[in-house]
Amino acid sequence: MAIVGGQPFLVRLALYKIANAEITLAELLQTSPTSDEIYKSHLQRIESILAQHPELEAGMKEAIATISQVELDKKTRSKLNALGLVKIQDEKVVFSCELYRQYFSK
Repeated sequence: MAIVGGQPFLVRLALYKIANAEITLAELLQTSPTSDEIYKSHLQRIESILAQHPELEAGMKEAIATISQVELDKKTRSKLNALGLVKIQDEKVVFSCELYRQYFSK
């Protein structure tokens, strides 16, 4: 739950893979932010969306460069929130889960 921020799709996918013995919890915790794990297609889809929208990609880079909350323009903030990548707190954004922070920091 801590890695995926409680996002239902990501939690369900992890539980499904663990229940079917495709991956162990320990393996999931070690590999979740890499591109070779169970979230690969999900993360690549988000990466593709960001590549198509330079303002969103720039917003993510700014969020990554900032250790705490970052203030982005309202449009970028709203779109990143709609994608589920960030949460808005007091007009600033923080990553919605550790998976996104780790993956996009690379």
